[in-house]
Amino acid sequence: MGGHNPRILNGKPVPALKTTGSGPKGIATSDQMAREAGQYFVRETQGWTAADKAAYWEELALQIEAIHAPAWVSSRWAGSQGEVVFFGKMIGVHGIVIKPDGTVLRIGKDVSAKLDIATGVVTVNYPPQPGP
Repeated sequence: MGGHNPRILNGKPVPALKTTGSGPKGIATSDQMAREAGQYFVRETQGWTAADKAAYWEELALQIEAIHAPAWVSSRWAGSQGEVVFFGKMIGVHGIVIKPDGTVLRIGKDVSAKLDIATGVVTVNYPPQPGP
């Protein structure tokens, strides 16, 4: 993105995502940008707090939204157990959950999540833990 002025989080600049790619007119597709953002997110936020991870993801997601919204979005919600939840366009189908301890889980793969529209709170359903 031309003129990207990176935000610094935990001493690391949030990188500018590539905007050129295999999409129409040589623009990076939302999938290409999301993959790149995910790689940065996993690599750069190891050991960070949930709040810092959420801020980092928001900064990356804003870059994708700047080019691909409304087809691609990442909206932030509060979880009922202190999680930070980011839903994609299909609420409850796509997104990530950042647990209070900083663990990151994918909606649809690791957990399921349901938004209560009346309260604006997300209930995250975790799979049962194996017994002893």
